[in-house]
Amino acid sequence: MKTTIIPAQITTVEDKIAGNLSLTQIILLIIPVFSSPLLYMYLPPFMGFSWYKVIILVVLGTPSFILAIRIKGKIVLDWLVVIMRYGFRPKFYVFNKNDTNGRILDIPQYTVTEHKSNSFIQVKKIAEAVLHPLPADSYALNLSLQNPDYSIRFIPGQKGGLHVAFREAKN
Repeated sequence: MKTTIIPAQITTVEDKIAGNLSLTQIILLIIPVFSSPLLYMYLPPFMGFSWYKVIILVVLGTPSFILAIRIKGKIVLDWLVVIMRYGFRPKFYVFNKNDTNGRILDIPQYTVTEHKSNSFIQVKKIAEAVLHPLPADSYALNLSLQNPDYSIRFIPGQKGGLHVAFREAKN
């Protein structure tokens, strides 16, 4: 009984059309077959033999046959595409750690809402967070966090959000 192994990843398997040849290989091998009669008919002497026609056909057919050769499961054309993509990508990546220096920063604005049922004060952020807060803002935040009259609570929200709640300590 003949058994066939089905690969786990079907998208990576090339379809074999004729023998061991894939569609890309067949197209590469057919290009000289269709271009040869056209060159034979339209180059002078028309419909006649000439050595320069043979040289042109060999020069045009040889790369097509070379690109259709399979090496390590991939055709040479695929290897050439990989090498060209690697060669044309940027070689130097510039990283500037002072990228926020001298730029206008968006300062976030907050709205305060009170829940009277459990005496929580929720702070909802309107604007996006600033990566580097101003020194005055961080100083005010440190003072409010060190104040023993309030306790802080982090409430996870939907879709990965995080809400900060300050609660007045009961004496």
